[in-house]
This record gives sequence, structure tokens and C-alpha cells, in this order.
Amino acid sequence: MKTYKKRNEHKKSYICGSQVICNLISDSMDKIVVASDSFKGSLTSLEVALSAEKGIREVFPQCNVVKVNVADGGEGTMDALCSTLGGQWVTVPAEDPLGRVRDVSYVVLADGKTAVIEMSAASGLPLLQPHERNPLLTSTYGTGEMIADALSRGCRRFLVGIGGSATNDAGMGMLCALGYRFVDAQGNVLEGRGESMAKVEDIDMSRVSEAVKESEFIVACDVDSPFCGPRGAAYVFSPQKGADPRMVESLDAGMEHISSVIARVTGKDVRNVPGAGAAGGLGGAGIGRFGRTGTAGIGQLLYQHLPLQSTGIDGTTVYRTQRPL
Repeated sequence: MKTYKKRNEHKKSYICGSQVICNLISDSMDKIVVASDSFKGSLTSLEVALSAEKGIREVFPQCNVVKVNVADGGEGTMDALCSTLGGQWVTVPAEDPLGRVRDVSYVVLADGKTAVIEMSAASGLPLLQPHERNPLLTSTYGTGEMIADALSRGCRRFLVGIGGSATNDAGMGMLCALGYRFVDAQGNVLEGRGESMAKVEDIDMSRVSEAVKESEFIVACDVDSPFCGPRGAAYVFSPQKGADPRMVESLDAGMEHISSVIARVTGKDVRNVPGAGAAGGLGGAGIGRFGRTGTAGIGQLLYQHLPLQSTGIDGTTVYRTQRPL
């Protein structure tokens, strides 16, 4: 990573990669905090910080460079929290977006009660070849399997990073793995995938365990998309997951339909809630089914490291969750 210097008579600006450290008035700096997300596909958060530190020290050799490992709810979320708060990795079998079983990992933090789960580990877009991408058929079931395993180990607090998904199933797959059943007008139990959303007429919660009900879920994401509509999950994100224009319309209609069922069953209208459309509506699953609000991913992770207020550094609101239904 190169460090570029721009000078004038009164101030200096230093650019480290994409991070601008500007308005450095004096010739010495006591402390600089480097808190960068990963550079997708090239550098992890920590590698970015180390590169920035190298450039900073060329200018301020005595500076105390504080490196904060952060993520936005997508890949790197588990690394960021585990490296800072301590914990252990757990590897379990879980289904990928098309139902193929593979080994996936999540983190149990040092308190033994908090699990950090990246949905991309089981339900992520990189797990599929380009010709396999079809959000009508993909499912978040594997993400639910990871949560279920953590529940069996005694975890009752969950931070679920929902970036990088291959899915647009409104979280149905995840919830199916946790005991929720979605039924159609004839009483048939539906599979939790995108094409099923338009068929849902009721949600059976009678088989949901007490462990789920007593747990706290925090959804970490970096978008504020509503559940459905022109700015919603289907129209904004499903094309990159393999949806053609007709699929997009079908998925959005399904999102609109299932949101009405969620409102009728839970009393919560998720359609226009910021972040409810994240990860193909999995954000809405957190709000509608668990009684949860979401959180801006980068803000939540920085909240764990730094004494920030409840407003994200990018201006978005950081929402903390309440107890579930």
C-alpha cells in the first residue's frame, strides 16, 4: 500500500489506500486509530491496518498506531470480534444455499454465551458457481443450523452478520431450521426458499424451542434497504444473486405477500423498516419473527471496541435488540 503526501503552507494530508488521514496540522502525531473494513478479495481488515501503519510510520515514526480489526457484518466479522474479545472456533456440518452439506465455522466468544455467526459461511454467494445462482431456489437453512448448534452449546446471545448472501428467502430457511413451519393454504409445510414466500398463509411457531425464545439476537448489516418495493431486497440485490427481471418481480411479490403474513401473525409490519431487506429479507426475519431490530454492522463492531455513542460512524443508527417474542 502506498502513502501519498499532499502539502501546502499550513497543513498536510496523508492518504493510506482508501483511508484519508487529513488535516494533520502539526509535524507530530501522538495517536492514530486505523479502523478499516477489509478490501474485498485482497486484504483483511488487519492487513489493511498493518499496511496503513507502515505508511503512517514513514511520516510519524513515534506515533502510537492503534489497529482495530472491524467488519461490516459480512466476511471478517467473526475474525474481528474473536481477535478482540477472545473466543473459540466451532466447526459443524450445515447445508449450503442449495442444500449440500459442508463444514462451516462460527465463533463462541469467551463468555461462553455469545455466538458470532456469519451467514455467508453457510448461505453465502461465493459458495455457488455462477450457473447455480438462483434466489428462487436458494435457502438460509444452513445459517439456522449454525444457530441451532450454538443453542445446543448453551449460547443465548447471537450476533449474526448477514452480508454476502446468495439468498432471497426472507429468512424462511433459517427459521425452518429453528423449528418454525411455514404452511400454505392447504396446510402443507413449505420448504424455506425464495419461491415459497408467495405461498405462505400461516406460520406455525408451536415447535420453536424455549432456547430460541429466551435468546437475544443482534442482526449486523451495512445496508438500510426496506423489506420490499423498488428499494427492497429483490429489486436492489437479487440480480447479483442470479435473478433475471421476471425473477425479481416474482421475488418482490413474494416479499410483499409474506410481509403481510408476518404482520398478521406477529403484529409487526416489516415492509418499510430500514435494514429489513438485508440479505434477501433475513433482516426482516430478525425483526418480524424474533421481535428484533437490526444494527449497522460497522457501527456495532466499533461499538465493541471503542466508546462510541449509539450512532454509527457513517451516520446510520445502531439499534440494540430487546427480548424476543
